[in-house]
Amino acid sequence: MPIVAGNYQISSPLAPEQLAQQFQAVMRSPQHGILSLHNLTGECLGSLSFQAGRVLWATGGQHRWRRWQRLTKQFCPNLDTSQQPFTPSRNHNWETEALITAIQEQRLSVEIATRFLEQSVVEALFDMLQSAGAIAKISLSLNETASSPGGDILSLPDPLTRLHLAQQFWEAWSVAGLAPHSPDLAPSVRNAAALQQLSSPQTFQMLTSLLQGQASLRELAVLMQQDLLLLTKTLVAYTQWDLIDLNASADAPPPPPGSTAATPSSSTTPASDDDAPLILCVDDNPKVCEMLGKILASAGYRYVSVQDSLQALPVLLEHKPDLIFLDLVMPVASGYEVCSQIRRISAFQDTPVVILTGNDGIIDRIRAKASGSTDFLSKPLDVQKVLSTIRLYLPDRVPASA
Repeated sequence: MPIVAGNYQISSPLAPEQLAQQFQAVMRSPQHGILSLHNLTGECLGSLSFQAGRVLWATGGQHRWRRWQRLTKQFCPNLDTSQQPFTPSRNHNWETEALITAIQEQRLSVEIATRFLEQSVVEALFDMLQSAGAIAKISLSLNETASSPGGDILSLPDPLTRLHLAQQFWEAWSVAGLAPHSPDLAPSVRNAAALQQLSSPQTFQMLTSLLQGQASLRELAVLMQQDLLLLTKTLVAYTQWDLIDLNASADAPPPPPGSTAATPSSSTTPASDDDAPLILCVDDNPKVCEMLGKILASAGYRYVSVQDSLQALPVLLEHKPDLIFLDLVMPVASGYEVCSQIRRISAFQDTPVVILTGNDGIIDRIRAKASGSTDFLSKPLDVQKVLSTIRLYLPDRVPASA
């Protein structure tokens, strides 16, 4: 039976099961269009783009751009998304366009792009099911053309399976008592003293370094390689003891159409010569980045710094440095975690990674080595040790002006 376009007002709170039935109707429909959900203030809570029994894209939750960044790092870290024609519109499928462009340019396989699409759709459907009670209006627009551009290149031919997965996860989330908590919330330590008394030193250090109110539960689950439901259940227990807060976190702004995405908290020092080795420093302390930049620039090296650990991989992929200085203790992701992520990228498996830390202990050295680091330097930085370390690992790349 054909579905009818229009705006449908919701007079009473919608149950997740009722919303799932709406999704099933459009997924089974031979038509094509967009189903959008709105709250009382008119804000779009999510949308589903469908085409003749397939799904092209889905949005939901508060972190559309952060989801794109996270899944890009997870499924296709070599994909540079900064050059894609993003359009900052809630209903426009710029994500699909970006993936299709990458496929057409042979920078991404259809298989990987489909896995990316599957995970994103499941997450978006989950977020929309969680927001069902806040829906005040459902809008359905239909496309009169025969098909949507790119639908034959990238789409989910069996979206009902993804809907079923989203429903299963929502049910498990609810049974665990997590229904009021969005995976987009960002935990932060509320009572560090009490947390330290109740935790082992290793657990306390991990929690205080990661839980800074910046990374969402989904982002933390990826960084810590933990199951999202179990991680959230554990952290919610901490909130009941007033040890941790779960905070609302805003989405990162997408780049404007046709532009290169800016890299937050990063800077480049001009090179003394174009062939000089490029050194990357990842450290949340701007004074360390500034000091290291002066040391390297005076020695003739090119230099790039980034102060946000979540931006380390995008900067790495953009600049392709010859050596990396990596701070050990940073918010959101530690040096161990960033180093492990770097080593997962085949192009950087042999790139020297030198850990920087003020805590030069044997345990830190062992963990740093296990994460794939090449060497270890203690803070405060010594000029001669910095330069001798670079020359040790780049013996044939001494700048002409050095």
